Amino acid sequence: MSSEVKASSNNTFGDIVHRTRAGLVLLLVAALPPQILGHLVLGQSASTMLLFGVMVALMNTLFGGVRVGVVASMGFLVLAPISLVVGTNPLAGACLMAVVCISVGRSSLWRRYGALYMVPLGMIYLMTLPMSVTSTMVGGVTETSHLLVVLAVTGCCSAWAITGVWLLHYAKGIPSSVQNTQLDAMRYTVVMTVLVFVSTFYVLSQGRDSHGAWLVLTIFMVLQVPAMTTRHRAVHRVAGTVAGALFAAVISSLVTERWVIISLLILALLGVLATAGHEPYALFSFFMTTMILLGISPTGATIEASVGRVAYTLAGALLALFALALVRFIPPLRSA
Repeated sequence: MSSEVKASSNNTFGDIVHRTRAGLVLLLVAALPPQILGHLVLGQSASTMLLFGVMVALMNTLFGGVRVGVVASMGFLVLAPISLVVGTNPLAGACLMAVVCISVGRSSLWRRYGALYMVPLGMIYLMTLPMSVTSTMVGGVTETSHLLVVLAVTGCCSAWAITGVWLLHYAKGIPSSVQNTQLDAMRYTVVMTVLVFVSTFYVLSQGRDSHGAWLVLTIFMVLQVPAMTTRHRAVHRVAGTVAGALFAAVISSLVTERWVIISLLILALLGVLATAGHEPYALFSFFMTTMILLGISPTGATIEASVGRVAYTLAGALLALFALALVRFIPPLRSA
């Protein structure tokens, strides 16, 4: 059994309370203020870029250190406008996602710095934004100026999150010796790149309006280098996503007050920070699903709207397990 699965036995009530308290401080200092200020400056149309800009900075700094947080944030800011443009072309979008997978996976960084998946995850969400949103940023000269403002504000919000984590001394950093073997990393990169390319092409060509980005999200979250971890995450991911999607759908259908939605969104983000990197993984998946759905879904979304997300989660988990079965047939790949 993998160490990730065994970790659940070490989670005492005191550990949970400590992580929750630390997550609350992190939320109030590093995560919430830039998100609120950015939303006030840019409005609802830039909420997706702001959300992922802050989360890329926060999660990568928290688990990889300040240097990793800065590099990941800069990468996201460079790739975000490209994602908005190529999202209208399924082949171009799929190729861009594949290049990002190869670039990250080539250096064993997928599992060494696990939060890096937030970068391509934010990209696929930007690619699948409605045309009414993307047209306000990737059109003529006026729209280009607006896009530059959005990127500048997102960059400031990311810097705020990184600085907050650093000042609180919550940045853990990853020892340089902690990484996968080159063989495992390259095999994983091949499988991940192929799955992401195919799923992105499908989402941009067929599933743009049916929450197809959830398919790519599930692949990123479930497919891991250790086989045991992939199987473990597949089960927990499906369970947590189903529960989180139903919860978010019911809340957004029954609650019309925006302040209630925002309050639940804050609690979900606190749950993400408190459970990230700990077992049970289904609990983290529940909070992550709830946060994303409440954060980027319009108020009044119906339960039917989340059915598509659950279906894509099931499909993504099955694809990850199928790919895991095929890994053994991939010949050894060694660096030059």
